[in-house]
Amino acid sequence: MFSFLGGFEKRMEIVGIVESIVNRKNRNMELERLFDDNDFLNLVFSVLLYIMEKTLSEDVDCDSEHILKFLEAMLPKYYGVQLDNNQLHQLTDYIIKNVLQNEGIAYHFQAVDYEHDVRKNITIRLIADHVHEVNGGYKITYALTDQGYDFLFRTKEVDQEIQMTIEELKLKELIKRKNFKKAHDQSRNLIQMVRQKKKEIQLFMMKIKENIHEADIGQYEKLINSTYDLLNEEYDLLSEVMDMSRKSEEKLRLDYESSLNLDASIKKAQAEIMQINYNIRATLSEQRDLILNRQSLSKFYIDTIGDSLAYGMENRYDLEEFILKQMEQNVEQVERFWQLVNPLFLPNVYKNINIRSIYEPQGMIKLEEEEKQDFIKDEDLSEDYEQEKIERVNVIYVEILDYLLRQALKNNGACRLEDIICLLEDDQDLFHRLTEERMIFTTLLKLYDIGVVNLAEWRNQGDKVVMNLSEEFNLEYCLYQLMDKYDYVRSVDKFEILKDTD
Repeated sequence: MFSFLGGFEKRMEIVGIVESIVNRKNRNMELERLFDDNDFLNLVFSVLLYIMEKTLSEDVDCDSEHILKFLEAMLPKYYGVQLDNNQLHQLTDYIIKNVLQNEGIAYHFQAVDYEHDVRKNITIRLIADHVHEVNGGYKITYALTDQGYDFLFRTKEVDQEIQMTIEELKLKELIKRKNFKKAHDQSRNLIQMVRQKKKEIQLFMMKIKENIHEADIGQYEKLINSTYDLLNEEYDLLSEVMDMSRKSEEKLRLDYESSLNLDASIKKAQAEIMQINYNIRATLSEQRDLILNRQSLSKFYIDTIGDSLAYGMENRYDLEEFILKQMEQNVEQVERFWQLVNPLFLPNVYKNINIRSIYEPQGMIKLEEEEKQDFIKDEDLSEDYEQEKIERVNVIYVEILDYLLRQALKNNGACRLEDIICLLEDDQDLFHRLTEERMIFTTLLKLYDIGVVNLAEWRNQGDKVVMNLSEEFNLEYCLYQLMDKYDYVRSVDKFEILKDTD
């Protein structure tokens, strides 16, 4: 066999996808004649990309109404086609059901497998529909299959495992050259691709929930390992790019201070850099969520397998085997069946009246009036417990920030996390309080996300407004409480949580 023909059937899968759309049968020529040349094919692939964008970028379900509105906006502007509402519904149904779903009939493309010298049938399915119950009715939504995602990414983004690194390196070089517009677009692509990995995990968890026996262990291991490798390789690079973007923004600020000329190009560059910073922070946040999703998937998969095994090994009482078949084989003893089921019914109480009870002394039964209460009993409302929990959590947040600042001051303005944990373990009560629900660790992560906290600037601000408290970490509230209680805070100008590079 020629070695270059290895995996040939996988290459032909892309050809099969294109062939399923281009050379489809049962065409509605009345609708397709409304478009010039290859415009209808362009429109079909545009709908595919819209479904992907809707589910990845906006993270919401896509139904036929969304697609109809998309077509309504696209047709007049880009294709010069004006359709009424009835024609739009017909076109939407035709693209979804006839073109992309092949009228619900499985589409197979035959490819040559040179390694095994066979013809292999490849099933083509680009989109899947899901039925949801909404307000007593049902709604059908559409999403790309793994095959659909793979096809669309290969038409532009190339292979995902390579492209993530390529996208980040391109972003880094674009920022170096102050090409902020393209860098902004690339940073948006990063978010979209991380969300695609999250979507893969969610789809696999859905498959586990539906039927654990259809969840392939090989697919699970591949998904887990690829997620870990992706995050491990790219977290530091993204942080470096974000730092580079911040430095570019600082350079623009210095250029403005030296020239005192804020023209339109500088304003546009500043806006684009700010958006890049936001997108990269969002990507880092999405990657942290991806780590949590990966851990949740592992636990959920193992627990589901354990439950499935326990259910399969459980001994059950076979009613048919031990009762119904026995009754069929021993008809003469069926009359005694009531002795078996009698314990399931209420006991037969003796209905005899004691004649002596009729002649016993009897008296009138008086209803005693309940004492009227002059007060209204306090209701135990769930909102009260929720408010108490919020207050307790925020007290712990203040205590955590106070402890971190004090330890940093005791150690010449800097302290390592492992040293703080060691000191905390000496005081078990304090340790358990600050690590309750991992609060100290989540607080450190949020402070790391915030970056530099400028206390001097914050103190100079006259209006310190604290919004309604919740269980989330509120830096403004914690600083306000520390300023009110402790004098040492006035000596701190700024602080920052940094990643240890040693």
